[in-house]
Amino acid sequence: MTIYNFCSNCGSPLSTNKLNVPTCASCNISYYQNSKPTAGVLPVKDGMVLLSRRGEEPNIGSIDIIGGFLEEGEHPEVGAIREAKEETGLDIKITDFLCILMDTYQVGNYAIQNTYYIGEIVGGKMKPMDDVASLEWVPINKLPLVSGFSNVTEALSRLKKWHQSHQSTSLPQ
Repeated sequence: MTIYNFCSNCGSPLSTNKLNVPTCASCNISYYQNSKPTAGVLPVKDGMVLLSRRGEEPNIGSIDIIGGFLEEGEHPEVGAIREAKEETGLDIKITDFLCILMDTYQVGNYAIQNTYYIGEIVGGKMKPMDDVASLEWVPINKLPLVSGFSNVTEALSRLKKWHQSHQSTSLPQ
């Protein structure tokens, strides 16, 4: 958690208000300790999901969901699509909402709020980029895989349940 001692607007010392939130008496600005928002997308096709391997810390080499931190004011769907393009070179269409999960980001030890979507590839050329070491198609029925982030492991478990509930239930003739 970041501890604020001075107002970033005017430089005055901060005090805490009745809710124990650092506040500037001069500017009347409160410095809330909010979770950092992230968004990710799980591209699904033919019973497989596209996942990445991290190329940077934290958790270098571990399995991960394509996604990342949102920019200020960015809608999570837009952020997930942007991150997919930056990390994979692919154009993604969001097709469903999966879940929101909380976790702690190990670098800086701060809370993160992760919004995950199901998607489909609609264009682009697949290539690992940004902080991604590799991209892998994984059978959904083999999930969950263990990740360095507990929210990723949980999201993959939920994807498997989502997939099972969306499979055709028609019987062969």
